[in-house]
Amino acid sequence: MTEEEESNIDEALEILTLAYIASLSKAALKTQMSSSLEAVNELNSVRVKEGLEPVKIPAKTLSKESIISVAKYEKMLKERGGSFVVDNDKKFFSPWLKKLKTDTKEELVTLFDQAAKESWTPEKLKTELKGMEELAKNVKAYNAAYCETRVLQDDATRRTWEYGGLEEVQWHTRGDNRVRPTHEARDRQVYPLKDCPSLGEPGCRCIISPYITKYAKY
Repeated sequence: MTEEEESNIDEALEILTLAYIASLSKAALKTQMSSSLEAVNELNSVRVKEGLEPVKIPAKTLSKESIISVAKYEKMLKERGGSFVVDNDKKFFSPWLKKLKTDTKEELVTLFDQAAKESWTPEKLKTELKGMEELAKNVKAYNAAYCETRVLQDDATRRTWEYGGLEEVQWHTRGDNRVRPTHEARDRQVYPLKDCPSLGEPGCRCIISPYITKYAKY
């Protein structure tokens, strides 16, 4: 393969990677916004049950916080070649985007070889590359964003609750045989909002809920 062909493949690969990252970031923003809105509704539902006034959090505030958070996520994806998950309350980096590059490069080499043998026009090559770009933005991107950004969802929820004056949360497991022992020990436990363990561990299905029963005394 010539130096020019290598350069063309690297450029095409970069375009595909950026398209994939853009798709992840778009999906991450959706999950951020939905988490924030759901957090407001959940907090107010509990407050009303306890005889407290609902809190009002402007949608503009939720949107701004989500955009800032997702911008940081996108920057991390570009700089480190992948996303992160949380395991045992520690952040571990997972360079899955690098594997995507490796797999995709093989397809690009085949594509460029075919283009050379069949003397494709620049327009035809561009069309074929556009098809690969759409492939890079398929449903896997949304699923990856949903799983990988649960840390961001959790963070959005906690920041929303903190903005609404919440101080404590309660941990809940699914209550089946798939719950890991460390999480089973947390079931129904009440934590200060800032000290509650992360929900971002791979495969975790636990949730946290607002805990404000003590406020009903005042």
